[in-house]
Amino acid sequence: MAERMQQQLERMRRGAGFIAALDQSGGSTPKALALYGVPPKRYAGDDEMFDLVHAMRTRIVTDAAFDGRVLGAILFQNTLDRSIDGMPSSEYLWQRKGVVPFLKVDYGLAAAASGVQTMKPVPDLAECCQPPRPRACSAPRCVPSSEPPTRPASARW
Repeated sequence: MAERMQQQLERMRRGAGFIAALDQSGGSTPKALALYGVPPKRYAGDDEMFDLVHAMRTRIVTDAAFDGRVLGAILFQNTLDRSIDGMPSSEYLWQRKGVVPFLKVDYGLAAAASGVQTMKPVPDLAECCQPPRPRACSAPRCVPSSEPPTRPASARW
């Protein structure tokens, strides 16, 4: 594990490419599928929805256009619990594509307060980031949500 982590750190330090956000969770998945051409009437419930979005992700990462351009991929836990071409998703990404897997850890958006919307707390963040990861996640790397906080138009950051 330590050798793999060193290889992944070197890949991120010296590699060229970008980090792919493949982290749609329950809240963002219907929109992602709709943009992909799959309307909500094509699935009944979360299980079918997540099966479809995983099929979409699988098509993306197995395509030759993904090769050599992507350094890392941010993944939703549901993706880590699934396989691509018979391998756990994170193993497929690292072993077949040279892509460092990152786990997105969040529980969605909190209700807006004082004109600002933030993320819900993640009380088990430390636990989520400790190895071993469920289903052979190849590295104990976590990233906060890719969703930025929203702010009023008048606010200056």
